[in-house]
Amino acid sequence: MHRLCLVAMGGMLMAVSAQGQLDLKLRLEHAAVLTHEPILAHVTIHNTGIQPVTLNAPDGTGVQLRFYIERDNGDSVATRRGAPRPGRVVVPVGGTQTVSADLTMLCAMQKTGRYFVRGLVSGGRADSRSRLQMVDVVPGLELTKVSGAVPGAPGVRRTFALRYWARERKEQLFLCVSDEPRGRIFAPVALGAVIRVVRPTLTMDHAGTVTVSHQINRAQMMISNVRSAATRLTLESQRTVRIQSLPKRKPATLPSK
Repeated sequence: MHRLCLVAMGGMLMAVSAQGQLDLKLRLEHAAVLTHEPILAHVTIHNTGIQPVTLNAPDGTGVQLRFYIERDNGDSVATRRGAPRPGRVVVPVGGTQTVSADLTMLCAMQKTGRYFVRGLVSGGRADSRSRLQMVDVVPGLELTKVSGAVPGAPGVRRTFALRYWARERKEQLFLCVSDEPRGRIFAPVALGAVIRVVRPTLTMDHAGTVTVSHQINRAQMMISNVRSAATRLTLESQRTVRIQSLPKRKPATLPSK
């Protein structure tokens, strides 16, 4: 029997007098994310009752806001121990507040596949839930990759891979990074929209700087510099450059008499 991923957002509803006092709407930032990319969820809470509601009380008792998460095959996902708790939120009568969370920090959602997510407030006489939302976790399509040593981390070999995936009707480029033999995987670095006409390039130097060049429209390339340190990645800069046009051939000239 699978254990449902029930993640308490840590909260108490004060003076809840009847069911239906809270109206919940869940919005996921993206319908598809790469593996190990944050899955951002936003729960909008509208207070339709006659008394204010307090969420996320420090003691975590009483009625709570939770997420229910399951895979498309019906299996539940494991809850992370020590999941972070959001701060205290008060929803006034007739008012609206939004609570945001990274679901990957709450539940283990690294496996590729489809997940179904619902926001829920329950306990006492309160019982409100959002509509079910869906998110696909995908590996992305790889374009190129390089590997090398990591400054300040002897014995570690880091692999940088460029992968893309369609999002909001545009293909997006990501830098995916993993370490061996430690098995550490970093959250993908989003590099923006990509047009796959000119093949992206990926290089790294001995100082730990990774440079990515990819096409963003017919006339421009994006140059991204990512700093690779022992424990973190930093997108230091991005700039656009024009694609150099090929020189036009000179018209043939008639030989002089």
